[in-house]
Amino acid sequence: MSGTTVGGYEITRELGRGTFGTVYAAKRGQGELTYALKKLRLGSSGADQVLPHLRELKEIQQEARDSEVPILRLVEFLHQDDAFWLVTRYCDEGSLSDFLLLHPETDENQTVKFMVQISEAVKFLHSNGIVHGGLNMDNMLVTGQFGGFVRGRTIMNYTIKVSDYGIARMSGEDIFMHYYYRYDTPTRYFTAPEVQEQVYTKESDVFSMGAIFAAMLDRTTLRIAEHTCIVPFIIPDIPFGQALDTSPDLNISEVIMKTVATEDSLKTLIVSMLATDPEFRPTAEFVNERLHAIGNATGAMAAVFLGIAVAVFGALTGFWPLFLVGLLGGMLAFYLVISSG
Repeated sequence: MSGTTVGGYEITRELGRGTFGTVYAAKRGQGELTYALKKLRLGSSGADQVLPHLRELKEIQQEARDSEVPILRLVEFLHQDDAFWLVTRYCDEGSLSDFLLLHPETDENQTVKFMVQISEAVKFLHSNGIVHGGLNMDNMLVTGQFGGFVRGRTIMNYTIKVSDYGIARMSGEDIFMHYYYRYDTPTRYFTAPEVQEQVYTKESDVFSMGAIFAAMLDRTTLRIAEHTCIVPFIIPDIPFGQALDTSPDLNISEVIMKTVATEDSLKTLIVSMLATDPEFRPTAEFVNERLHAIGNATGAMAAVFLGIAVAVFGALTGFWPLFLVGLLGGMLAFYLVISSG
């Protein structure tokens, strides 16, 4: 496929394959930008079913661009030789699963930031009447931006871009047969229990989002189709949704995120998202609000420790103005932690 031209884009290499199609890196003309071209595989869906959805996504993305929602922007879509292609910007850090495997040092503060961004995107989609229909760690893409130097170390600012939204609707009924329970993709590990009954709703998206968050904390891995993936599971061959479908009364808080205290606010939120009954799951909007509060508390707690360190340094060196700055800063940050809880 390398060297093939599609709509003015020259394909340079294959990036990966998924249920909905194959993704290629491509260049346009003499430009420096790299694009990602996804050749869609949509089963029996024809142009009359696909094109209206693609046009709708283009319209919604204008609102997303104006409000800086972290979804992957569709540059354009192409229809060539009976194939549909989605053109997006290339995300240089790969999928969220790949990123966390390459950066095991990713701390709780960055993890919660990623969760906030994911929930922000899902909240936006739901508010516009779009059910993602296939959230998993492979369609959470990461971009990096240079943030400067600190003590000789390069600082990068990372952002999640949620992709593949709306594609599920283009596949019609084929999606239940050919997507959610395939063994050569990690998707089944993020799928809600009700999907086995061929039901997929906004609440199903919330379950998948909760499964992503649990996987981000546990970092459990499996080898799927010659690729190491971070996926959530209780037993390697039993995804959450399947386990809850067969054992609805399973206390999932006891078998996942074991290193996190049961009363931890983040764990409590994630467990609620993984409720067997869709009616008991929170909305994406509520999840986003809670994560903002948790993120603020996490950042404030880091500020508490920084304030203590500054105060101690000021006391040891006899520089009392610095001691007062650290003490007052730490006290203010501690107040923010208490009030956010």
